Amino acid sequence: MRFLLSTNAILPLISAVLSFLMIVYFIFKGKNSGLFICYICCQVMVFCWSLGYACELMSQEFSHKLLFIKINYFCICFLSLGWLVFCNLFVENKRFLNKKYIIAAAVIPVINYIIVLTNDYHKQFQVITETEKGRRLFFWVILGATYLYIFLGILVLASNYRNLKRNAKLQTIALILAVLIPIASNFLSVINILKVDYDLTPVSFSVTMLFVAIATFRYRFLDLAPIARKEIVENMNDSVLVLNIYNQVVDWNKAFVNNFINGGEIEKNTDLFMVMNRIQMLSSAKIDPDFIEAVSSSGVAGLTSEISLLNPNKKTYQIKVHAINNKHGEMLAKVLTFSDITEYINIMDELNDKNNELYAMNDELSKYASTVEELAIAKERNRFAHDVHDTLGHTMTLLISILEVANITYKNDVDTTGEKLREALKTSKEGLKELRRSISGLMPEKLSSNNFVTSIRNMFSDFRLSGIEIDFSVEGVEPLDMSKYSDVLYRVCQEALTNSVRHGKAKNINIFLRFQKGGIRLFIIDDGIGCGEIKKGFGLSGMEERLKTVNGSIVYGSDGESGFNLRIEIPFESD
Repeated sequence: MRFLLSTNAILPLISAVLSFLMIVYFIFKGKNSGLFICYICCQVMVFCWSLGYACELMSQEFSHKLLFIKINYFCICFLSLGWLVFCNLFVENKRFLNKKYIIAAAVIPVINYIIVLTNDYHKQFQVITETEKGRRLFFWVILGATYLYIFLGILVLASNYRNLKRNAKLQTIALILAVLIPIASNFLSVINILKVDYDLTPVSFSVTMLFVAIATFRYRFLDLAPIARKEIVENMNDSVLVLNIYNQVVDWNKAFVNNFINGGEIEKNTDLFMVMNRIQMLSSAKIDPDFIEAVSSSGVAGLTSEISLLNPNKKTYQIKVHAINNKHGEMLAKVLTFSDITEYINIMDELNDKNNELYAMNDELSKYASTVEELAIAKERNRFAHDVHDTLGHTMTLLISILEVANITYKNDVDTTGEKLREALKTSKEGLKELRRSISGLMPEKLSSNNFVTSIRNMFSDFRLSGIEIDFSVEGVEPLDMSKYSDVLYRVCQEALTNSVRHGKAKNINIFLRFQKGGIRLFIIDDGIGCGEIKKGFGLSGMEERLKTVNGSIVYGSDGESGFNLRIEIPFESD
């Protein structure tokens, strides 16, 4: 391609540079939205049009000129469509923004551009040769369609002008002027009123769009209002209701209609009381009348309340009232926001239920703890009673037996009497020590310092001091861990021997201890006076209670004339 810079091409080149700079600036500074993207697309087509027109003027080859003309007319055909879509986005004409309407609107530009591309065959668009150039029928058709789309966009802006806020009205005026000036220059050029050697339209578009760009960022013309701001409000989860100072509804969002009017319709300037009554009828709502009365008064900022809907689903909303004031502090409007707090209420109800359950369980636990404490006290009292009974009974029985011997020998054998008195003193001291250990909940000293068989042999030696003959035999091997059973067996043997001496007046006692694979067996047989009828007292009951703690059992009996026997079995716990 060969290009020659000419005077006529300078302005289109400047226009292209301006458009490019605006595109870059907008991309880095603009806010991403449908409106913004459409605006950028229009700016890109102005850039391509200006650059293509400059290249057409500078091109030195006729075939290349034809190529750039086709590029230019692509921008001309579709720029008007982009403008129409932009205007409908600006005023939020959702009906037009449906895909089927946009596709239908794109049909005419597509047909127009096909006419441009096929001009070499039908010659009804323009006569374009190296020596001749002239407009034909389809040129005017394409021009008319372009003007039609642009004026339809202007009509869309103008028809919604009254409903726009002040800032949006300024935006609308700026946009209409930005498109009317280039169209006016184009029209004057086409009908030969403005006689110039080249088309000023793309240059005019670039200049006017530059002023729009400056206004956009200087005065925030394309800020979130009105499009993006309204989209945000419409897509909010919270319901919004706007009232004027006369308590009439002037605006609302989609969530309010769906949640409170059940998808129905609401008319502007409807009184607040009528809206609330309608909500009560449709949703069986519970609304605090005092709150509505307070909203209707002047000082409403900061008011909160709750509203419960029962139909079609039970929901609870928190209502907050906000006041919109001008710079002088005068109220312009009231905004009611309805936040769905159903989940929060359900969680709080569930939490309250759990708390009530917890209080009930805590009460039961307190009662249980009190019962456990009483049981523990009773258990400890029983343990102490049994230990004291066993220790005192054992000690007193030995003392009585030793002192009886001393009483017999004190006249004839002073040395033996003295020895027996010393043994009685020793027995009483050991008994006192064991009594103190029982009070502290400790096992007998003899048992804690030796294994079980050694400990029980030492206990037998104490009874032999009183003249009792004890024959003790052991079968099997004592388990390594006897800690769970040793104290029980020791106390049972101690109580059995004490009973044999105190009640049975026995002189000989036979004890058999067997360590078997499944457990322990203990047999105690004495030659005492026996008994015809066995009355279970504190001693026998204590044995049974101790054996229950290790799942043991006891069987006892007498032939009624002489002797008493016990059979004790304790099973080992299986792993």
